[in-house]
Amino acid sequence: MIREIRHLDDNLWIVIPESIPGVDQPNIGVLASKARTLLIDCGNSPDYLRAVLGELGARLPGPVDTIIYTHHHWDHVFGACALAAPVIAHEACYRRLAPWARAEINPAFWEEEIRRHPLFEQSHRAKLSAVNCWEGFKVVPPAITYEKQLRLRLGNRTLELVHVDAPHSEDSTLVQIREAGVVFLGDALYTPPVYAPERRSCSYRKLLAALPVEEAELFIPGHGEPLTREAMREWMKGKAC
Repeated sequence: MIREIRHLDDNLWIVIPESIPGVDQPNIGVLASKARTLLIDCGNSPDYLRAVLGELGARLPGPVDTIIYTHHHWDHVFGACALAAPVIAHEACYRRLAPWARAEINPAFWEEEIRRHPLFEQSHRAKLSAVNCWEGFKVVPPAITYEKQLRLRLGNRTLELVHVDAPHSEDSTLVQIREAGVVFLGDALYTPPVYAPERRSCSYRKLLAALPVEEAELFIPGHGEPLTREAMREWMKGKAC
């Protein structure tokens, strides 16, 4: 399940999952202070998040008391119900997750969703495969939302959350940790999934303008290996048209 827990900086890690065909599992950012721990995304199931926290073990000085969602897609948020921690995300993320948060989520729910929206079958079958036990499962919506930017402090670190209307999702959040020179990108770099309810424009103009390429040295995508500043510049060249 977990390929590597990579130490990036003082009390900052990235949890990189194994690459398994057909399994949607994102990278998870972990930032700790002397007494607190914050997660950036939380995986595709409660069991996976519990496994991550078990692997981190004594490296964490305190309990997880905050989660940031980079966007609303299920593989980034379904782990949250393993914890009793408030979630921070863009206000559009709340709007997207609120209907699921009010529903009773179980296999019958997803089978009905497949019947009503066959285009989503691939995504919903992946959910059914990822979550082993639906008893007590719930979708956790953000308790704290923001519109454009939000600044947080965790110990001696500053986190800046910036909303970008990326092609992949309208509620995409970039999380910049200035002192570490790191930006968590979520899935902002990617095109929309083929089963998205509406295929969003693939123009990257707004996203390119928002990326703090000169202010950071390492960029963490939602899936795959981190990108250096030079690699990020190369990616941007290909999207500039």
